[in-house]
Amino acid sequence: MFCLSMTAARYRLVAATLSLAFLLSGCIFAYIPQPLPIFPYGPDAKPIPDRKELSVVDETLTGGSNSTGSRSVFIAMRGTRVVGKESKLDEQDVLKEIPAPDFKPSVISSVAPPLFRTPKEGDRHYFNFTLSKDFAEGITAFFAGESEKSVKAFERVLADPEVKRPAAWQASMHLVYLHLMMGRPDLAETEVQRTELWEKKMTEGNNAYSRAVRAEVRYWAGDFEGAIADAKDVLASIGDWTIPTIYPSPPRDQVDVVRFGAAKVRAMTVLGMLYTAKGMYKEAMPWLEQSAKEMNNVVFLHWVPLYAVYITANNWEVFYGQGWSLTSLATALLAQDPDSARAAEMFADAQKFFDAIGYVAGKVLIESFKAQVLLATGHYQRAERQATVALSHARKSRLLDFIWRLEAVRGEALLKLDRWAEAEQSLRAAQTIVDQLSGTMVSDMAKVRFGVGKEIITRNLVKIDVRKRDWPTLFQDLERGRARAFVSMLANRSVGAGSNVELTERIHALDKEILGERQRKYGFMQNATVESGREEDLLARRQKIVEELHAKNPDLAEAYAVSTVGLARVQRSLDAGDLMLYALPTQGDEPLSLLQVTARDVQLRILPVTTRQFGQHLKDFVATLWTAQPKAQHASLAQLGQDLALASWGKPANVLVVPSGDLHFVPWGALDVSFAVGVLPTGGWIVRSPHKSLGRIQACVVGDPEFGGVLPQLPDARDEAVALAKLYGTQAIIGSDATEQALRRRVGAGVDVLHLATHALYDPLYPLQSSLILSDGTKAVPLSAEKLYRAPLSSRLVVLSACETGMGQVISGDDLLGLTRSFYLGGTNVILSSLWPVSDEATRIFMEQFHKSARGGDYGKAWLAARDAVRSRGATPAEYGAFVLGGMPRER
Repeated sequence: MFCLSMTAARYRLVAATLSLAFLLSGCIFAYIPQPLPIFPYGPDAKPIPDRKELSVVDETLTGGSNSTGSRSVFIAMRGTRVVGKESKLDEQDVLKEIPAPDFKPSVISSVAPPLFRTPKEGDRHYFNFTLSKDFAEGITAFFAGESEKSVKAFERVLADPEVKRPAAWQASMHLVYLHLMMGRPDLAETEVQRTELWEKKMTEGNNAYSRAVRAEVRYWAGDFEGAIADAKDVLASIGDWTIPTIYPSPPRDQVDVVRFGAAKVRAMTVLGMLYTAKGMYKEAMPWLEQSAKEMNNVVFLHWVPLYAVYITANNWEVFYGQGWSLTSLATALLAQDPDSARAAEMFADAQKFFDAIGYVAGKVLIESFKAQVLLATGHYQRAERQATVALSHARKSRLLDFIWRLEAVRGEALLKLDRWAEAEQSLRAAQTIVDQLSGTMVSDMAKVRFGVGKEIITRNLVKIDVRKRDWPTLFQDLERGRARAFVSMLANRSVGAGSNVELTERIHALDKEILGERQRKYGFMQNATVESGREEDLLARRQKIVEELHAKNPDLAEAYAVSTVGLARVQRSLDAGDLMLYALPTQGDEPLSLLQVTARDVQLRILPVTTRQFGQHLKDFVATLWTAQPKAQHASLAQLGQDLALASWGKPANVLVVPSGDLHFVPWGALDVSFAVGVLPTGGWIVRSPHKSLGRIQACVVGDPEFGGVLPQLPDARDEAVALAKLYGTQAIIGSDATEQALRRRVGAGVDVLHLATHALYDPLYPLQSSLILSDGTKAVPLSAEKLYRAPLSSRLVVLSACETGMGQVISGDDLLGLTRSFYLGGTNVILSSLWPVSDEATRIFMEQFHKSARGGDYGKAWLAARDAVRSRGATPAEYGAFVLGGMPRER
């Protein structure tokens, strides 16, 4: 074999010499126009076992309780709890247990990128198929950042009955990345299933490439546990095989060589980025070193003329992948040594690969990574200076998403340097841009990539406001954070179908234009500068339409753009006996803090417990729920009451809690309180105009849908529904009649009361897929939170008599995204839900008393009466304390 150690200036000459040597060596495999492949060079990889990674809802409804999936989830059903897959270790511990690769430096020095050739119709793809017209159109649109056009082209490829398997496989893979570009990792993960199907058809069962793609998708979705599992599976399947750099004969399995090589590099890069995301920079090094080495070998093969017969330079994955690989490696190096010359060299090499495919955003990406890692490792002066440099590049390219993140990084660095005024200026600039973008910021995946999410703005501005004791501004900043979270999570989704159609359609049309303009800036083969401020102009037009919508339908408008209410107006809306407790977004060893608001006064209350301690005390209480230990439950609740300083709250008529973090899950009914507690999504909720029922039916009651054996039937829920329907003078929808269609017909334009006695399932990774379970007439079907956002059910009072319907995902900005939040958009004033499973008997007693007492509109009084009715029968806190009241305790 040949010695491959060389300098960058000599590899062209050596590559040509290698080709010539093959021709003159007498080897029978000398170059001919269509070489005859002889030997395989790919690994003897085993297929990776199926892991049907469905949402919790889909997994449950398809009988997937014995699935080999990796996600840690729970499945909660009325009256019981079925635990799915529980991780024994947290992500950081799992990463520590993975043996590092035995990295050995390559004999091939850093190789520059070859000339990239944009694929065209009729070209041979690097996976050995000819590009059709539709595939070429899809690629061209993909490079230009024209996502919708690209999606349509690739779907046409897949719809062609004559499509070649490799073409279908790659068309599906591009759709995965397009969904990521459009901020829908959930759709990307679904599409990976089709990618894997085509790969298996093509390879007679092997799926390493698709599984590596899924590992990357999960990384961007923030599902680190799933990403780790997939990356480990890929590497276990491929084993010690590495991408060959010398081929004594033409490979008969060139597709497998590229496929397995890409899978291995992708899996190693994902693991390296996971270590980096956890601050484990030293542990990330061998993975990122090995990934960069493998990619470097692939790039080297492009320079060998003989190998170019098999490996074409139209593979954007090689260029983009090596850019990412080198950027990740350089970041880990910089984290360990801010003066690292090798890190500077790696960043420069990464830039060459991004430049080769015209990825203008690559420059901003690299400079931003430098700023973020300097901040994360405590080099605050350097971080501030680097953020300023990165900002200049981001502004030149008008990359608004990077601009606000860099302003946030700079603001935090300035806070660490005790330069408070400058820090506030940067953070306010970040806040303004984020508010402007929120309705079109379809995902915070960039937080995973870049390490800075929207919540950092709120947290740091809160620190500044508290230091200045500026309570009105503090209240406003807290409200803006919640509003941003809600708006961003619903971006790119249909909301409130049928309401104010003309305005919402105009907003959606602009959203497509804005997203298209933004994606164009992140596309390949772009110019170095962006001349116009088209995105800013489109955003301004969008804001004007949202303002029109707000005048007609404020609730719906809040799903499209950030809107807040001032502290003074909230105080005017409070009654004399009301106490609002607004939680500040504290974390770790910071003390739990509440902004205490009454009609006449505002104070900041610092509680005698840290955020971490309170979270542990709440976990201690939850641990007692599944054991028959009422004394342990009471002891844990006494500790929680002490943490919250309940004795100092006085005797308010109503307490209105705007929670943060673990405060979302406080069992208020289990605590020793004699006042009503209403949990509000925002502080400004109390100025919301109450919705009145438009329909003639007072109540709609659903119970025990026909589950067809998929889930246990609920005979007690059926009895509950029949009894409550009788109370309201209506007929319950039960059994096979309990379909979504029947439910929507009965609710119609709106009802006063909607009572749902059924199972409910919660998906912690994709909370919008959390669902109430109805029937299609023969078996269980889900009614998801996302569908309820899209087509709300209008009712003044909603009672979710199912298990853990009060659960949700606390997202950036402290909004709780789950089933309860979805009903508010339909105009619901009050929601009764539960935090954990409750026995059917306790549920029946609670519900009957609640409905009897709630008919006058004092829901807080009804909640207390129902709690006391169950407690008076000797029930434990686990039975009487699960139900929480969301919204205003009393109609006004």
